Amino acid sequence: MKFSVADGARLIDAQTGTELDHKAINSKIVQWQTLLSGYGGKRVVLTADSSINWVLIDLACLSANILLTPLPTYLSESQKAAVLQALQPDLWLSDYEINDADSSLLEEFDGILLYQCAVKQNVTVPAGTQKITFTSGSTGSPKGVCLSDRSQLDVALALKARVEHICNGSPRHLCLLPLPTLLENIAGVYAPLLAGGEVIVASDAQRGFVGSRLAQPQAMLSLISNVQPKSLIVVPELLKMLVAAALKGWPVPSSLEFVAVGGAYVSPQVLQQASAIGLPVYQGYGLSECGSVVALSDVVPSEAGDSVGLPLACRDVQIIDGELVVNTPFLGYLGEPDSAADCVFTGDLAQWTPQGGLCILGRRKNLLINSFGRNIS
Repeated sequence: MKFSVADGARLIDAQTGTELDHKAINSKIVQWQTLLSGYGGKRVVLTADSSINWVLIDLACLSANILLTPLPTYLSESQKAAVLQALQPDLWLSDYEINDADSSLLEEFDGILLYQCAVKQNVTVPAGTQKITFTSGSTGSPKGVCLSDRSQLDVALALKARVEHICNGSPRHLCLLPLPTLLENIAGVYAPLLAGGEVIVASDAQRGFVGSRLAQPQAMLSLISNVQPKSLIVVPELLKMLVAAALKGWPVPSSLEFVAVGGAYVSPQVLQQASAIGLPVYQGYGLSECGSVVALSDVVPSEAGDSVGLPLACRDVQIIDGELVVNTPFLGYLGEPDSAADCVFTGDLAQWTPQGGLCILGRRKNLLINSFGRNIS
């Protein structure tokens, strides 16, 4: 399914200042499509830092319906090996040299190394799968969530409409979460580009990350101050950091119009503090199995109360015996053929507000989710 980058859209590298307008983005997408298809790429693994090229490769695979599995840079070698074994990709793209006996270098293109992988066995993935995103799952072990192109774009288009309602003019979004994070991928990249907005990407180091840990908060604060974005997506731990920094004197950029927070429970105290210091925080709710976002508030916490907002237009939800159920087909998990379902039982307890919004009350499953949005078994 072709991804339509809207007129006015721009991709910007925060470090170099490199900018691609919508024509250049579309041209680069075609270049990557041609390259990947020329090597017979049908199942591609991507291990690279957040960059313009990461976005272009992702959009090229989406438009050409090439199955892409983007992996977080912080995965261990054993975790990567497990993914490769389960997926059996034919191409592996990386921004660093790969020392793997089953992979041979084909070429380097624009700073990305392309490796041919030896396919040792036939592995079946659910029909219609375009992307496999890894989530920690209810056991705390990484699980490959299989998603169609339609599922991803439905969410992106619904978010585009919701964000356009909240923000003034075209979006200017700074990606703070790693791009393999599905929430950032769809809400932070797809939706703004569909709306003709700007998407600013920055490396792990620029954002202050070492692996999965925010090691240099000041780097992230400086980045936000320098970029002056209109929107951010954060998990609760990052929101706490922003609030603490503001209380110590960090000036909240006046450019900010929309700071979406999700991934785990956010205490009312933190939300109230955020609003008091001028952070325009909007709560959301979602899960990877549903293409990331399911519901998003369009009012600030002082008006929303405990609600995570109205369900997106593309998501039909209901509450069965207290549990939130999303009526969307789920293709299943990689390597678990019996996991496909016509609807997703989320494991979250919920209730409706009088305004039609959702309140998440807790978990039906005995599962902890830390403030970085990762599950703990």
